[in-house]
Amino acid sequence: MVALKYENVVFPDKVGFKCRTCGSCCRQKPGDANSEEQRRIEGKGFTNFLDPPSVTGLRFIRRNSHGECFFLTNDNKCAIYDVRPMVCRMAPFTVTDWDYENNVIYVDLSTVAFECRGIFDGTEIPFQVIAKAAQDYVQEKLERTARIYDLSVTSRQASHFTRKFIIEDLTPFTF
Repeated sequence: MVALKYENVVFPDKVGFKCRTCGSCCRQKPGDANSEEQRRIEGKGFTNFLDPPSVTGLRFIRRNSHGECFFLTNDNKCAIYDVRPMVCRMAPFTVTDWDYENNVIYVDLSTVAFECRGIFDGTEIPFQVIAKAAQDYVQEKLERTARIYDLSVTSRQASHFTRKFIIEDLTPFTF
């Protein structure tokens, strides 16, 4: 069985995806936004769209009065689609592992995928968008880990800690 692959990102076998604008990912779990993503969204004229920082320092997009992502429109579209955060660009996939020695990123279906109408048996996946978001995700997590632990982003130790955080689905933080 050959794994679906785009550059250094490996997707699960025999899983196809094409967004059907069902909005289930936006209803289940609004994404988080880093400071760069926040600036891009604010550049579109939006303000006050983030919850206060979590204990890990992440800033999640607020939920609207219906409990959905603040940016989900009535017709299941994303009001910030062209500047949506990387976790939204990866949906319904998530990074599950990073082999830093070979620079291979593994993605799989996320927990929000079980209600996604766009998942099917096959191989059609918008590789470029999802793979680029996965690459950005790993890079951001590596940079954050290195900064918090005062390590070089090129150090083996920073890579090791980053992989641990990815596998355990944690975000490095300080108290």
